[in-house]
Parts: sequence; structure tokens; C-alpha cells
Amino acid sequence: MALFLKRSILFIVYSFLFYASFVFLWTVFVPGDVPINVRYKIGTYGHMNSRIKDLATIENVDVLFLGSSHAYRGFDPRIFSRFGIKSFNLGSSPQTPIQTEILIERYLHSLNPELIVLEVFPTVLTLDGVESALDIVTNDKNDLMSLKMAFDLKSILVFNTLIHASIIDLLGWDDYYTEPVQKRKDTYIKGGYVEKHTSASVIKDAYPSTARNYLKTQKKVLERIINKLKKLNIDTIIVQAPITRAYYDSFPDNSEIDSYLRSLADYYNFNDILELPTSRYFYDSHHLNQDGVEIFNKTLINILKDNNYL
Repeated sequence: MALFLKRSILFIVYSFLFYASFVFLWTVFVPGDVPINVRYKIGTYGHMNSRIKDLATIENVDVLFLGSSHAYRGFDPRIFSRFGIKSFNLGSSPQTPIQTEILIERYLHSLNPELIVLEVFPTVLTLDGVESALDIVTNDKNDLMSLKMAFDLKSILVFNTLIHASIIDLLGWDDYYTEPVQKRKDTYIKGGYVEKHTSASVIKDAYPSTARNYLKTQKKVLERIINKLKKLNIDTIIVQAPITRAYYDSFPDNSEIDSYLRSLADYYNFNDILELPTSRYFYDSHHLNQDGVEIFNKTLINILKDNNYL
């Protein structure tokens, strides 16, 4: 029995090593147009690579922002610093609670925030989290939490990309990679923010009604995050960033999701708080441009001060 167990363990180990080597070598040497379930593209859309490298120089912030592209395109640390508030933006594309939880586990201690602002775009609660997982696996360090995430998502794409990324990390091939600050109309700003000045060109006046099917897994993880932060006595608020009115009105469940998020923590839906003209303050149907961010952030800062969050 002992011999059988030993041989079984050795077989599993050797099989994994063979598989990992095959995935890595295939990805490195086989032409890119040959399909394989690996998506390792460092420094892609969203400037996550720059954001993670920034973390090495940041600690003890007043406010930590987490969430999707509405976070890293919506909270500008420069605006908060004008009011004496030190902040860091740890948003990512399109970050679901599964990835938010991992980033909190990795960086909460060093950032040591007084307040966490969780940006929750309700649609992210309908996503499986694979796209955001690939972004983090490729651009952040990898550990046992990465492996757990790959198994939890049950995605061979995430698992293979994690294998490839881990070997790249071990070999140090990307240690000297520097992500461009400017990518088309996006500019990375130290502190995790991505700036865009472009105004909307063509945005629809109406969108078809869209029912959202929320995943129980994502809601469960979001609730776990809130409970953990409460136990750590870290003030936490949930924010829904403003999107264009026509797009917002296309979701028939807005009041229901408001009630749910309000049951978890102090919640501010800026689609109710602000009314921003589409042509001037947005660059697409659900992202603010820099002019919109200025108004959004100053309004949020006033709320934080009025309610003694800081």
C-alpha cells in the first residue's frame, strides 16, 4: 500500500511537471496564431502592471479604492491629495469580488487604509471573473491564492496562464519590463489612476432593457469581504460610479440592487446623487472623462468629510 501511494504521488508530480513544461514551451516557441489556452500578455489594457509596481513605494494610505475600470478610471489620487487625503487606486479590469478579495489579502497590511471605498458596478456581479483573473495573474505576483482562484474559477485558460506566468516569474524574464505611461488616449498617473480627457463622440440616447443574472458566488465573496473588513474595524463604503443616464435606465433592477448593496455597508449610488450631461462628462456609455472625474471625486470627498469617514 505504501509503495502504491508513493508511486501515485510521484506519478502526479511528474505528470504536473511534464504538463507545466509542455504549456510553457508551447507558449514560448509555437507561433502565436496557433491556438492554445494561455493568455499571457503583460502590460495590457488597464495599466495593472504599473499599478502593481507602484505599490512598492506606497504605504499607510488614508483611502484605498478597489473595483473595476470604473474605479481606476474614476478615482483620481491627485484630486484627493489636494484635500490632504492620501489614497491609492487598486482597481483592475473588470475586477470582480473574487479578485478584490485576493488584492485585499495581499496588500491590506502594507497600505493600512483608514477607509476602503469599494466601487461596485452591478454588472461585475454577473461575471465569472476569468478576464480579471488573467489580468492579475499576468501582472501581479502569483502565490497559493492565485492557484486557489484558478481552481475556484474552473478555467483551464486561467490555470494554464498561471503556470506560464509562474515560470516567467521564476526565470525573471519580465523583471525589467517597463509599461508605457501613455497608451493611445490613456495616461497612467502614479497612485493607480488612468486618465482620459476624451469626450463622448457618439453615445446612444436609449439602450434595450437588460436583465442582469447575478452569480451567487460573486455575491457571497462580496459579503465575505465586507464582513472581514468589519472585523478588522476598517471603515468601508460601497460606491456605484455614475454612468450615462440612458445606460443606467436600461437596467430594470436598479432599485433591487441598491437595496442589496445598502444592506451590506454604507452605500452611495452616484447615479442618484449626480446628473452629468453625457456629451461633456463621459467618453463612453459608462466611463467618465477627466472633467466628469473632477466633479465625481469632489462630491465624494464632501460626503466623506460630512460623514466623518476620515
